[in-house]
Amino acid sequence: MKDLLNAVVIAALLFGAVMSGINTHNIKSLTNKGLKIVVYDTIAVYDTIHNIISDSLLYNEIKRIGIKFPEIVFKQALLETGYFKSKLFRHNNNLFGMKHPRNRITISRGNLNGYAYYSSWKESVIDYGLWQRYNFTDGTEVDYYNLLKNVYAEDNKYIYKLRNLDIRP
Repeated sequence: MKDLLNAVVIAALLFGAVMSGINTHNIKSLTNKGLKIVVYDTIAVYDTIHNIISDSLLYNEIKRIGIKFPEIVFKQALLETGYFKSKLFRHNNNLFGMKHPRNRITISRGNLNGYAYYSSWKESVIDYGLWQRYNFTDGTEVDYYNLLKNVYAEDNKYIYKLRNLDIRP
């Protein structure tokens, strides 16, 4: 009975992927542990907690919330998570390597392994928007890169990596 239920759930997930226009021909990983299907050619992760993410969903959410410089922020999420594969993203729903803040408004649920954790990736995007509003009121793209370099980045080559990441939403 359990195997039948697992098969039905996996079939439903595949059906959802097909109906949403995602190419399922290149599925690289399919497991029943947590019922995850990973489609790397379109950068999508599916799980049973309706926590679905893709590059286009992420970019649209960044824009919907009104985060400044959405292309840069989109690249940050891809760089920080290794295209949604990092342990921090999978365990904490943390797209940006954010730590639980002490001084600003946050929707982080607290600390988990030294980083903020969220109940969904969308909460991580909202929290990044709160971080951005707290740290950056107005300026150019150059000003924003300077903020990231001076306040956000822990890696000396972070800005170089962001600028040279050849990804377009």
